[in-house]
Amino acid sequence: GFSQIQIIELLLERNEEMHEKEEELEAQMEENQNLRQENLKLGVQIEQFEEIVRKLEFGEEKLERDLEKAHREFDKLLSENLTKDSIIEVASKKERELEEE
Repeated sequence: GFSQIQIIELLLERNEEMHEKEEELEAQMEENQNLRQENLKLGVQIEQFEEIVRKLEFGEEKLERDLEKAHREFDKLLSENLTKDSIIEVASKKERELEEE
């Protein structure tokens, strides 16, 4: 079998390997922690971005409503103006007719 010295050497070698693996694991755990932190930051940024998108969509809807309202007011003013113009036109015509008589 193995001599005591060979067994001790094998155990020391095995101990060294375990120690290296432990260091690798610690490095991976640190990397995982950093990734977790980065994920949390990204999650917050995504929420902020979604909030901005919601505000933009809300603003866009409000602009569309304001634009529709402005169109309705414009159409109303236009029809009122046309009515005034036609009244003025009829009155002018009557005036000319009266002058001609």
